[in-house]
Amino acid sequence: MSLAGKAAVAAKLHPLCETAYHQHQLVIAARRNMPLMDDGFPAEFSSSLGVDLGKFLSQFHLKFRPDHCIKFIAHGEEVKVAAAGGGYTTMSGTSFATPAISGICALLVGAFPDLRTFEVKSILRWFAELV
Repeated sequence: MSLAGKAAVAAKLHPLCETAYHQHQLVIAARRNMPLMDDGFPAEFSSSLGVDLGKFLSQFHLKFRPDHCIKFIAHGEEVKVAAAGGGYTTMSGTSFATPAISGICALLVGAFPDLRTFEVKSILRWFAELV
C-alpha cells in the first residue's frame, strides 16, 4: 500500500489488518513521508509490514530496525521511474521503497506458497542488515 492514514483511521484499519494477518495475507504499507504525530497506518501495526526509505545500490538490499515500529528500510531514494509524457525521471519516497519489499515477499511466497505471514517477516529479518 502506498498510503499512510492518520491516527483517526487506525481504529477502523486495525481489525482489517489483524484479520489479514491471521489469514496469512501480507499487508505491506509505506511509512508516512510527511512528519506528523505518527508514522502512518497501517504501516505502524505489528500485523503489517511497515516500510521506510533508504538509498541502496540494489532493490534486494534491506535494513531492519528492531527498536522502531517501522521495521524495514528499502531502496526508495532516487529511484528511476517512468516520467509523464515518456522517458524516465528519479523520485524519492516510501511509495518507491514499498514495492521493493513487496517484490521480495512475492518471490518468497511464489517459491514457498505455504509460508505463513510471520515466517515471511522472519525471513526478511534474517535477510536484512541490522541497523
